[in-house]
Amino acid sequence: MEMIVKVGPYGKRQGNLWNDKGQSMLTNIFISYDTIRIKSIQTAYMLGGKLQLSDKHGGDGVMFKTVEIDYPSEFLIGITGYTSADGLTDDSVDVINSLTFETNRRKFGPFGPEVPASLLNKRLQNLLYMDPKNGMEMMVKFGPRGWGGLGTHWDDKGQSMLTQIFISYDSKRVYSIQTAYMLDGKLQLSNKHGGDGDMFKTVEIDYPSEFLTGISGYKDSLFSDYMVKSLTFETNRRKFGPFGQEEGTHFCIELGSKRFFGGFHGTSDSNYLLSIGVYVKPINPSEEETKIQSTVPIKARR
Repeated sequence: MEMIVKVGPYGKRQGNLWNDKGQSMLTNIFISYDTIRIKSIQTAYMLGGKLQLSDKHGGDGVMFKTVEIDYPSEFLIGITGYTSADGLTDDSVDVINSLTFETNRRKFGPFGPEVPASLLNKRLQNLLYMDPKNGMEMMVKFGPRGWGGLGTHWDDKGQSMLTQIFISYDSKRVYSIQTAYMLDGKLQLSNKHGGDGDMFKTVEIDYPSEFLTGISGYKDSLFSDYMVKSLTFETNRRKFGPFGQEEGTHFCIELGSKRFFGGFHGTSDSNYLLSIGVYVKPINPSEEETKIQSTVPIKARR
C-alpha cells in the first residue's frame, strides 16, 4: 500500500478529473493566470534521475510564470489560495482566483487576485512517486497571446538558442517577427512571420551568455482590425523595447532566470503578426550542475 494522503480538491468539483499522484520531486511549476482567476497549472519533476513533464491542466491566461524550485534541497511544504463565484456567467461558476506556493525556503505568489472568499490552506509532506507516461514531450506550450484564432499558425519550436530577433513595426502595431538562432553549431534563420512596417529593429542577443527570460506586450482591435500593438523582450541582462504602441490588453510571459526558452509560436498573415506564444523547456537540475562544474577552470599543478 502506498503511503500517500489525499486532501481536496478545493474549488468547484466540475470538469475533468486529473491526478498527478507521485509527481512529487518538483523542479518547476508553470502557472497561467489573469486578473480574475487561475487558468492552468503544469509541473516538471524528477523521476528515476530523469526530468519529466506533467500534463497541462486548464488553458491560457494573459500572464504566465515559471516557478523555479531548487531541487533537491528545496521542496514544497504548502499551498494556499482563494476560490469564489466569478460572477461572469449566468450560473456563477466557482473559480480558483488565486494560488500561492510555499517551500521550505520561500513563498511564490500570489498568482491571481486574493479575493476574500473561500480560503484553501493545506500543508503537504511525505509524498511518494509513481511511473509517468511514456513518450512525454519535454516542452510546455503557452499561448499564443493576441488573436490566435486569426491568420495562419506558425511554429518555431526548438529554435531556442537565439542570437538575434528581427522585428518590424510602426507607431501603432507590430508587423512581423523573425529570429536567428544556433542549431548544432550553425547559424540558422527562422521564417518571417508577418509583413513590413515603417520601422525595423535588430535585437542583438549576446549568445551564449545571454538568453531570453520573458516577453510582454499589448493587443487591441479597432472595428475589424486585430493587432498585436506592442512587444517587449527581456533577457537575463536587459530589456529590449517596447516595439509599437503600449495600448490595449496587456499580456506577460515570465520564463524564469534560466535557459527555459524553447522557441516561439503564433499566428500571422502576409501583412501582420497576429499572435505570439512560447515554448518553455524544463531543465534537469543534475544535468545543469554537471554543465556548471564542467565550466570551472582547473588550476594546473606546479
